[in-house]
Amino acid sequence: MRFMKILLVEDDRDLVELLSFALLRAGLWPLPAYTSEQAMDLLATEDLALVILDLHLDGELSLELLRKMRLASDVVIIAVGESTAEDDKVRAFEMGADDYVSKPFGLKELMARIRACLRRGPSTTELDTMVPLEVGSLKLNPREFSVWRDGQAISLTPTEFRLLHYLMRHAGRVVSSRALMQQLWRDDRPSNTDPLRVAIHRLRRKLGDTASPSGMLQSVAGIGIMLKNGAA
Repeated sequence: MRFMKILLVEDDRDLVELLSFALLRAGLWPLPAYTSEQAMDLLATEDLALVILDLHLDGELSLELLRKMRLASDVVIIAVGESTAEDDKVRAFEMGADDYVSKPFGLKELMARIRACLRRGPSTTELDTMVPLEVGSLKLNPREFSVWRDGQAISLTPTEFRLLHYLMRHAGRVVSSRALMQQLWRDDRPSNTDPLRVAIHRLRRKLGDTASPSGMLQSVAGIGIMLKNGAA
């Protein structure tokens, strides 16, 4: 029997032992990582189904490991934080988390979230298609994680980058909010679009775009958004 491997990035060894026991009982294979270095090594060498990532390794909040893991892989990542604040959750989603759980959490809730994420399956963000893209004045290179507009480099978060990448691949077509939620967060629930609205707002701002009819990103009420072909 082949177990699905779950990477546990957590420096609390007692919690790792508890979670490992729960995962084994559920027919999943836990792989503990107590440091960011161990986590990145396992991410590179193991065929992982999902990552549970504590955002407070060594007692300090750090989203850098989340960012690195998302850039390196499309594996499902459940971020575990110590705050219920909406801003912290949004930041985690922007860095590429697929789900967010606050400590203290119940084992039943965490296992339910794991099962839900595994049912949704691997991401189809198409970032494995490493062909540079150009739409109007926008240029995007997936291999270099770079975006340019009118010759000026633009710094994007991983989520903003994946959002723009997907819209550029579908330039001139309206992409539904449901499809974008599935692509970026593996979540196609129409009632859960707040992270998408935030990502679109911040992408517009960084591109120097507006929500007017002349803007590059055109919102279509009740449907989704379109990047205009030949965007200025």
